[in-house]
Amino acid sequence: MDYRGKLGWPFEYDMCDVWLFLCLVGFGIPILMIIIFAILGLVGG
Repeated sequence: MDYRGKLGWPFEYDMCDVWLFLCLVGFGIPILMIIIFAILGLVGG
């Protein structure tokens, strides 16, 4: 069943984009911080 035509805008896609963005931010920032600290640790000895 496709409600997008009735709603007039792609509700499902918008929500997927929002959740995907939140997931990328939620998982990406800690991973980036770990990588940065690892590089700093290697460079600093």
